[in-house]
Amino acid sequence: MGGLRRYLLVLCVGVGLATNMGFAQRANPLSSWLDALNTSIAIVPAPGPVTLDGKLDDWDLSGEMLTYDYPMFAEVRNARTAMMYDDKYLYVSVRYRDDTPMINLNDDRVNVIKDGMGTHTRGWAGDALQLRLCTDLTQPYPLPTGLVADSLSHLTMWYCTARKESQLNIARGMDYHHSKSYFADDTGVVFAAVKDGYVLEARFSWQLLNTPTIPHAGDRLPMTVQFQFGDQEGLKYAVHDLSTRPVNPYSFADCWGVGILEPTGHLVRDAVTLPQPRTAPKLLAFPLTVPTAGPVSVSLFGGKNSLVRSLLSGETRPAGEGREAWDGLDNTNAVVPAGAYTYSLLTTTGVALTPVATLPRTVTPPAPGGYAGAVAIAGNQFALLWGSPEIGATVEKGTLDGKKVWGAYFSPASGVGLAAIALDAKNVYLARGNRVLLLEGATGQPAAFAGGATGIDLPTGPVTRCCIRSTSSA
Repeated sequence: MGGLRRYLLVLCVGVGLATNMGFAQRANPLSSWLDALNTSIAIVPAPGPVTLDGKLDDWDLSGEMLTYDYPMFAEVRNARTAMMYDDKYLYVSVRYRDDTPMINLNDDRVNVIKDGMGTHTRGWAGDALQLRLCTDLTQPYPLPTGLVADSLSHLTMWYCTARKESQLNIARGMDYHHSKSYFADDTGVVFAAVKDGYVLEARFSWQLLNTPTIPHAGDRLPMTVQFQFGDQEGLKYAVHDLSTRPVNPYSFADCWGVGILEPTGHLVRDAVTLPQPRTAPKLLAFPLTVPTAGPVSVSLFGGKNSLVRSLLSGETRPAGEGREAWDGLDNTNAVVPAGAYTYSLLTTTGVALTPVATLPRTVTPPAPGGYAGAVAIAGNQFALLWGSPEIGATVEKGTLDGKKVWGAYFSPASGVGLAAIALDAKNVYLARGNRVLLLEGATGQPAAFAGGATGIDLPTGPVTRCCIRSTSSA
């Protein structure tokens, strides 16, 4: 249950508001997700054995790098990255400041993407860290834009919220080949919740990174990082760092920065380029009464009920009286004129996602690939439909306790356009436009409707009621 409430907010917003907040302003804040604060990071020697527990009390953090996107939000959403090395491992830690920490609904155990290029993860679509690096010291720097080499790795690591486990995906080269996922203890990654955020601690062997020659002090590794901030709806923000120019580092390797292996640790703080933003002033505060603890969305509206700013989107807030702050900017980062504004408050108890069953894909079309496009559930049974014009379509039927019933494949000629699926106790129905096809629920074989028709056309236009009766129906 939830509700939508509207309030009048009278604010005197000055033209110069929020233009000088004590931070180093970026030249183009609207493209800041591609801007980088740092072009290099200091990788220091590990001072001793490292225990993966998320505490970081056995780390040398003197080379830590601070990353944020918009300076005005630097104190509420940032990432502090540190790296260490020894003869066996590269160590990576990130201390996240995040108001919706460790939320990632992607699960590579069940929903990894397969296509003609192989398998791909969606682990980036939520709270996640993506580290890209090349461990071949013989490669030129900058790296060739489209370098295809096993020593170039894309590591995506995240905490799978539903399973409560670490997950890791590694792909190789700029064509993302040889993608492989790891789970739980096999990842070498741990996550730990802390006040105002969480900690990621990881350890990757040089062997796992396909390192031709173990790097030593003074060596430089081309690398870039991408910090994903998500919530229950998926990815909210993507912030890049360690790059030399504002282009997509996941597409162009020649923009990557470098990790410099330092000969000694415990660096002098001034030796590390570390931005130190000050706390942004709470410029415009207004009261907010939340009836029930949970996700809250707040939008600000101006004249003619036009949307000015989406201030909160599914942010968790406690029940009761509180206050929120607005920086006086609209959704395009422009300063709004002085005047009266209203805000709407939308509350909801949210939804929960619990894994129910895993249905193995046992019907393989001539070319691998396709995306799950539709699902239908009736009682303890469910059916999945996926495919594309290039590979045809696949239908799988199973039970919610994970048992496979059958699978059926439709060639591109017969499967093109299949976009919807339904089922009842006896049949499975497929829809292509306004035409409905019938499959036997027990076997997946094509069946006929009453009168022997292999398909029926639904009427177009407004329909109040439509009843389908098959020859096997009562």
